[in-house]
Amino acid sequence: MRKLDSYLGKRSFDPKLLLLYGFVLKDNQYVYEEVIFDHFLVVVSIGSESYSKIIDLDVNSEYFLVDVLELSGNFVRRVASRYDDIIKDIISKCTVFDWANDAVLKVTNYVKDKYGDSLEFLWGDSLNGVFRLSKNKKWYGILMNIKANRLDPSFTGSINVLDVRYFKGKVDEVIDYGSIFPGYHMNKQSWITINLDAVKDFDKVFSLIDNSYEIALKQK
Repeated sequence: MRKLDSYLGKRSFDPKLLLLYGFVLKDNQYVYEEVIFDHFLVVVSIGSESYSKIIDLDVNSEYFLVDVLELSGNFVRRVASRYDDIIKDIISKCTVFDWANDAVLKVTNYVKDKYGDSLEFLWGDSLNGVFRLSKNKKWYGILMNIKANRLDPSFTGSINVLDVRYFKGKVDEVIDYGSIFPGYHMNKQSWITINLDAVKDFDKVFSLIDNSYEIALKQK
């Protein structure tokens, strides 16, 4: 059995998203079940306790080998990999940022409505999430909550930022060092960082997201 708290960081499960995903409410717990490789049942339970487990249907008992991979062979690793993918997908699609403000919600809702993409959390309990294309898996957005002084030494506290792709070598066209900065943690020649907490015109942000999406589509 795995406790899921370590996957969440500063995120929490949204009951509406759980139901949309396919969870069923049973005795105040949201429960999701999926059979994999014909012989294993993945069970994810969200509520007062949030945990997951995998059941070997042939013997009707918990399949502990998925958590001791150093002692396991290739098949067990395949089962464990699929199990991990299910948990990560649920975390990605059924959680919301506890610190999310209106700016973050505008961005995530826009991307979801236009492209059908949800944030993917690729780094365990990290706050950072990415938007990426299903076609080539290229990132076109990175949503982060960072210390504000990483963008400007005069800034204090923490801020919500969005990294997006921009035309290589042309980032100076849009950088204003108020709401748009050179790419934080990314190639400063081809990425920009948007300080979402300083944005007044979200149509411009949406346009930059669309531009980043199109650039990512052309990546190999």
